[in-house]
Amino acid sequence: MSETPAYFAAETSTFQFAWQGRSLLGIEGDRSDAPVIFSIGRDGQADRTELALANARYISVIGLAGAENGAVAAIGTALSEDGRAVSFLALISPDRQRRVVVRLQLYLPKAVAAAPNGVTWTAGWVWDGETVSQDNLIERFDSSGKLLGLIPVSTHGRWSSRDEDAAENSVLRSSRDRVGWLTNANQYIEFDLNGHELGRYPPPPGPPPQAFESSMALSASNDVLVGTKDGHKMKLWLLDRQSRSWAPVS
Repeated sequence: MSETPAYFAAETSTFQFAWQGRSLLGIEGDRSDAPVIFSIGRDGQADRTELALANARYISVIGLAGAENGAVAAIGTALSEDGRAVSFLALISPDRQRRVVVRLQLYLPKAVAAAPNGVTWTAGWVWDGETVSQDNLIERFDSSGKLLGLIPVSTHGRWSSRDEDAAENSVLRSSRDRVGWLTNANQYIEFDLNGHELGRYPPPPGPPPQAFESSMALSASNDVLVGTKDGHKMKLWLLDRQSRSWAPVS
């Protein structure tokens, strides 16, 4: 591998972290009225930003993503003043002085990535109040929070042969020229930065994944590393695009 991809994450009910790019990103006080996003750089420099949302409480952060320039994107849910559940995308500038919060209406993002061109990618689904009306929808936003486009993606989820659920517990990562999506069934799909699909690859060998048992890294040079769990052991796999297969990594 020409460059080691850096991402693997862990979480609890009150603390979660993810290493991505040049910073360790984390959220403290999750599921509170004002959780705190922290960032620790490779040189040890740290900053903390409170994620309070107007007219919202009980904020739960589903995912974090960091851009190379230091900007941060967070997705999650909260309760409005009248008790309704709302989903959001928060975009925080590199100097932490500017914050854009986008309320996503019926769209619930489950994964997020920050592309180098300033576009934030999310993968999720649309809930109409009773049923999921749109499965596996990718929505892209510019730095002002403007929706740039929708990409419906046909794929298979972990629990069904239908297209539902593939975004649940999935992973989005970005390199210099593409965005990779590891679905919750460990199918890997790549897009260019304009949203066009570049290719899709079968899951690594092994049993079907369970919730939160897989993770994925995409390096700046486009090496893809997937971690899967087989029983009590974690296995690492490196994508070989030419043969459309996965090689084990010791």
